[in-house]
Amino acid sequence: MIASGKIVAAIVGGPTYFVVSQDLVSDVSFSEAYPYDTTAFSAATKTKASSNRIGFNVGCDIGVKFSQNVGVGGILRFSRTSVSFPAVGSAASVTTDAGGFQGGGGIRFYF
Repeated sequence: MIASGKIVAAIVGGPTYFVVSQDLVSDVSFSEAYPYDTTAFSAATKTKASSNRIGFNVGCDIGVKFSQNVGVGGILRFSRTSVSFPAVGSAASVTTDAGGFQGGGGIRFYF
C-alpha cells in the first residue's frame, strides 16, 4: 500500500476460488420430413451444471481523502480461470472461461 498525503493506493492480487453454475443443453427435440431440407425445433432440455476451480486476480485500489476519516475511492480488478463441465451422455467435457474485469467505487471511511 502506498500513502502520499491525501492519496492512498494499493496493488492487489492472488488466488481466487471460483464457483460457477451454468445451464447446458442436454437434448434437443426436432421433427423433419421428406425431402429433409428443413427441420422444426420444438424444445431443448437443459441441465444445470456446476464446477469449482482456483484462478487468479490482479487489481488496483485508489482512494482520495477529503479529511482524516472520509474520502472516495475506486477499484479495478481482473480475474480469470478456465472451468470444465462434463458433457451429458458423453465422456467429453465443455470448457469455458470465468471471470473478467470488475470495477467499483464509493465513499471510504478511514479508521
